[in-house]
Order: sequence, then C-alpha cells, then structure tokens
Amino acid sequence: TDASPGHFATVLVMLRSTVVRVDHLCCGMEAKLIRDMLGPLEAVAEVKISVTDRRVNVEHTDGLAPESIVDMLNRKHLGASLQDKSVVESVGSSFNHAEIVRLTVNATQIVLFAATLALPRVGFPKMAYGLAWACVAMSVALFHEAYLALRRRSPNVELMMAIAVVGALVQGNVVEAASVGALVTLMDLVKVCALEAVGRRLRGSVVSEPLGVEVPGGGKVPLASLAAGDVYLLRVGDVVPADGRVVAGTAALDESRVSGEAMPQAKRKGDSVLSGAIVSAGYLHVRAEAPVSGSFQARVASAVEEAKTTLSEMEELVGRFATWYTPTVLGLAVALGLYKGFQQFLVVVVAGCPCALLGAAPFVQGATLTLLAGRHRLLVKHARTLEALAVMQAIGLDKTGTLTTGHFELLRLEPLPGAAHTRQVLHRWVAAVEDQDNHPLARSLVASYKGCVADFVASGESLPATSGYQRHGRDGVSATVEGRRVGVGNLAFLEAALRSSQADDDDDDDDDDESEMPPRLRAALRRRREQEKAAAAAGKGEHAGEPLPAAVAAADAAQRLAAEITSEQAGSGSVLYVIVDGVVGGVMLLDDALKPQAQPRRSAMRAHALTTAVRRSNEAPTTRQPSTRQPSTRQPSTRQP
Repeated sequence: TDASPGHFATVLVMLRSTVVRVDHLCCGMEAKLIRDMLGPLEAVAEVKISVTDRRVNVEHTDGLAPESIVDMLNRKHLGASLQDKSVVESVGSSFNHAEIVRLTVNATQIVLFAATLALPRVGFPKMAYGLAWACVAMSVALFHEAYLALRRRSPNVELMMAIAVVGALVQGNVVEAASVGALVTLMDLVKVCALEAVGRRLRGSVVSEPLGVEVPGGGKVPLASLAAGDVYLLRVGDVVPADGRVVAGTAALDESRVSGEAMPQAKRKGDSVLSGAIVSAGYLHVRAEAPVSGSFQARVASAVEEAKTTLSEMEELVGRFATWYTPTVLGLAVALGLYKGFQQFLVVVVAGCPCALLGAAPFVQGATLTLLAGRHRLLVKHARTLEALAVMQAIGLDKTGTLTTGHFELLRLEPLPGAAHTRQVLHRWVAAVEDQDNHPLARSLVASYKGCVADFVASGESLPATSGYQRHGRDGVSATVEGRRVGVGNLAFLEAALRSSQADDDDDDDDDDESEMPPRLRAALRRRREQEKAAAAAGKGEHAGEPLPAAVAAADAAQRLAAEITSEQAGSGSVLYVIVDGVVGGVMLLDDALKPQAQPRRSAMRAHALTTAVRRSNEAPTTRQPSTRQPSTRQPSTRQP
C-alpha cells in the first residue's frame, strides 16, 4: 500500500495454524533442525515444538501450504504428517494402530531380554543365545532412526546406540548387543507410557465419561455431535460438557475446578455456564454456544499443549549444547579407538550417550505442565514459569476455599447496646430470614441457630413464618418476621437501608397535599423548603451538639461495634449487620476455618522466606509475612458479606 510522506501504511496479515505430527522427533537435536528449516521462511511467523508430543505447531500465512511444510520435513526423513487440532473426544488411549504395534514389539523385546538373562541360570545357554539374537533383531526401530540420522547428516542418540550395538556384535558379544538395544527400548517404553498417562489425565479434564449428554425428549447424544445451538439437560452430579446459556431451570453449580471459586454459583434462565462445572443442586436446560472442541475446558487443554511447546532457559541451553556435543563425542571416540583399540571406542560411545541430558528437560517439563493442569487445575502458560519458582520471593493467595474450607461459622452475634431485642430473638429472626435463601452464608446462619437438625425437630421448636422475602443483589436479604421487617447484609446493605429510611423521613415531612394547590402557590412552597434546607446546611455548625437521628446513630454505633469485635478476632472475619425496621439491631461476625494442610504449607513458605499477598474482593492486595494471620474478608461472588 502506498503511503504519503510522514504517514505509515498498516498491513494486516492473517495467520493460520498448522499442526504437524513428527514421528522421528526424539530430542532437542531434531527440534533445532526443524527450527532451522522453518524459522527463516518469510511466510512463517512462529514455530512451536513439543518434543514430548512429537508435535510441531507452525503459525504461517496463506502463502505457505500445510502440505509444503510436511514435504519440507519429510525431505529430512522426519516422518511428518498433518494432525487434526481439534480436542480429543475420548478419555481413553490416544495410540494409533502403528503405535500400538510398536509398543507391543518393544514390550516383547523387554520380555525376551529378561528371558535371555534368566535362561543361562537354569541351564539353557543355547536358548538364551538365540533369544539374544531375537532381541537384536527387534531393535529394528533403533537402526532405522540411526539410518535417518545419517541421511540427515545429523548424528543423534540413536546413531550412537546403533554403533554400540553393531560394535558389540562385531566383537561377538551378542548378549551385550541385546542389552544395549533393550536399554534403549526400555527408555522409550517408559517415556511413552508416562506421557500417555499424564495425557490421559489432561484429556479426562476436558471430556468426562460417559461420553454422551441428555437432550430434551429423552435419550442421549454423543459429545462429538453436540453443536452450537443444541439444547442439553443437566442434573445433580452432571459435568457441564460445553459452554452455553441457561434456557430453563435453576441450579447451583460448583465452579471451583474452573474458576477456583469455592462458593456454589446460582444459575437461572439467561445465565451463562462454563464447561467443567458440576451441578450440585437443581437442574438446567442449557443451549450450547460452542461445541466441545470450543469449550472453556478445551481451551485450557489447548493452552497446556501450547505451554509444552515453549522453551525454558535450561532447554535452550541443552539444545545449543547438543549441536556440538554429539559430534564431539563421536570424534573423541574415534580418536581413542585408533589409539587404544575398538573396545575403548565402544566404551566412549556408550558412556558419552546424552540420552538423559537431552531428554530430561522437555519430558519433565511436559509432564509437569500436564499434571499441574489435570491434577491441580493450575494452568502454567510458559515453561520458564516453572524455572522462576526457584527464585520466587513473593506469592499471592486467594483465601476462601484455598486457604480455608469455605464453610462459614458464626463466631459472634452482638446486639447493639440499649437495643430492644435480645441476642436470642435476633438470632431466631436471622435464621428465619436466611432459611429462605440457599447461599452458603445463609445455610451457615440457619445451622448456627438450629444446631443438630434431629435435636431441633425433636424439641418441637420451629422457625417463625416469614413473608415478603427479598434478595438485595449481592449485598443482603430481607423479609417480614413476626411483624418486623428484618434485613441481614453487609455494609453496603446497611448504607442502602439508611438512605431508604432517610428518604422515608423526608417523604413524611412533605406529606402536604399539593395536588389541589394553585401552581404559583405550589412553586412558592417548594422554593421556601429549598431555602430552609440551605439555611439548615449553612447553620450546621451551630447545632453540632444535637443528637443524630436514631437510624444514623445506630449505624454509627454498629460500625464501631463491628470494628471492636473484629479486632478481638485478630482482624479475622466477615461482618454482617442485622437491621430491624430500618434500624441496626445487631452485628454478626462470621469466619471459615483454615484447611488442615494450610498451616503446614504456610510454615513451608515461612521456611523459604516467602512473602504472601492475600487478595480481597474490594481492596488492593495486602502484603504480609506468612507468619502473620491474614484477615479473612474475602467475599463470595454471589453475595458479599
């Protein structure tokens, strides 16, 4: 695009992602070869390689066809093929037919080698000799990889091991040759099985058995056929399979494994739901807004796969080291072999094999990233984050449900000094109001009054009837109990109630019937009232000693009482106010207990001199040492104490 002087032309380039399966991607040396081939191309924006999955993700423009990428890799005999990027729709094995055959051959080779070692001890040396040759013959995959390395002119681990096997055969040591081949096979078998185990865990976090979902009208459909716009049913215990929006029903969803929120989230018509959440109560009809492959859990799995393609500093160092290490070892082995004989050549080749060095970084990194996501629901987006843990100095912690159990307990209920209602009466009214709600805070308050349900029922006591129940957003609830309007909520709820009572007072003062007044008289009366209000505001200092209205005075006293009882609990707890007929009648303090494992973990952090920061809902993080007890004022997402 032409641009005039002093102006810039912006060109938007659309990139596409191509995923390639590379069967002969074994270590960092092949990874470096792939980067050297694809990285310099103008059409390629980024090359991401996962050695653990033998997968290459290439971000490129439409000027480079995916088939061309595959052809370039196969010219280096890397065994490349296009791979579908969609989410795996099974929690079972991901092995294809060729991989199953290969693993079967590997397992058979290990068994035969074990028999080779055991048979001479029971008097069958000739049979052991024959099995040793069979083990060598079953190392055909090793020789194939070595042959490809020679054709690529890139010596690797397989080439060094193949040289060792051939050298042992030349010397007539068939059993030693079989042992080298079996050792390489065992390493490959352990690696593949370990990665499949952690991969299956990750796939299980995306799609849970059974692989079907109920639909209206009865019956089930496979998750693979669930498309955007389809309606599916959820009952208690079901896992949300795909992101969607509620079209009917009400339920409480446990989203702890999706968002980390410990409190169940109420869902009703029009609310959105995320895949991976679990229905803990109620039922829902949900219209899918994305297929399983586009769900939240699938995006998490994709993010983990992307993280496995990132390079840590150690892996970059190992990759650079491997480019000259293997040729150097082979050259040194040849030199020593010419000087001290063929046996010394083989010793150097076997001893200098960098299998553990080249494989440790990528495979440990890939397994760790997957296990963190599958087992602990912790998404790490870059491999360098793992290395950064070694030098971490501070850590931020969520409180409710992370450090604590998420189950609140009533610690204090204090009536205001001089209040007309006793603690027992307030407690009964609070329980009656909260009994109409299903929030965890409400259940805790009801349980604090009833105690053991069986004993409460046996005593013949019951909660008083309520009417006019109302939820006030996330701040509180209210209802009429025994002729009193009782509300329970946080500070925002208290302030709203105070404003409401003042508005009612103003309305009472202005109850003159102006509807029948002439317009001029009505306007004059309004101007006079405005002047009186202005004069009252201007003369406020002259009446500083006059008492505040009852509701305002009670609110002020309640906040002082709340600060007092909170300080007695070392700053821990969440405050709720009990409001009776528009006036604060009492203050409650609730808190949830630390998890049993929280204290040992805090001690471990203290031992490592870590600083912690607890994030509150309405405040900036407060940084403290791990030995200091943290204030527990985090508020649930559906109703704030």
